[in-house]
Amino acid sequence: MSEYHRVRDKIQDVNYLKSGRVILGISTFRGTFLLPPVLREFHKKYPGIHVNIVEENSMALEQKLKNGTIDLALIILPPKILKHDIEVLMRDEICIITTPQHPVMRYVQPSPAHSKSSIRKYVNLKDAVQFEFLLSDYDTILGRESRKLFREHDLMPKTYNEKLSAFMAASMGAAGLGLAFTYYCAQNYYSHAEFLSLGEEGTIIDLGVTLAPERYHSKAALALRNTMLKVLGKTH
Repeated sequence: MSEYHRVRDKIQDVNYLKSGRVILGISTFRGTFLLPPVLREFHKKYPGIHVNIVEENSMALEQKLKNGTIDLALIILPPKILKHDIEVLMRDEICIITTPQHPVMRYVQPSPAHSKSSIRKYVNLKDAVQFEFLLSDYDTILGRESRKLFREHDLMPKTYNEKLSAFMAASMGAAGLGLAFTYYCAQNYYSHAEFLSLGEEGTIIDLGVTLAPERYHSKAALALRNTMLKVLGKTH
């Protein structure tokens, strides 16, 4: 399959970006908020290039890149499988989403000036743990990282829903049905919700864009990568 993609990419490069396709991997949750402006810019410049989107979590996308079944992907850094160079694209943050009326707001404090977080309010997990949490499944990055935070602080969350999708958990949190972990890149989608950093320093993650290793990279794949760097790197 990787060899087939290599030959296909070389053939379509004869058209000098006038036609062809590129396969992009991105998570469903993050892609919803970040991808539309990228595709809008890309299609404006390369109307004949079709972008096929593969929705998976970051670890699954790394495996697909290694197998050569996708051309490029947006993944969380540092990578778990890939070893080659990955360009840092932007910074995101794991945070809590809730409503301004939730009682957790009594424990919220302004973020200090030295904080790396872009969120100007924070709450300590030890203060928030008394309230119900809505968790994503453990096999997701968001589900795994949130549970890791509880373990690191030796806390046991109160939870009745532990296998929600990232969308479901965030939407329920934004509706005041519990506290949920989400990514700060969703801030414009949930415009009436409160986003709270986790502690004074927050839980910062870097995102990178990377091409499939050890294979031919089409002009379309390189053009899409450059568009992602231009659009997302410029605005985040």
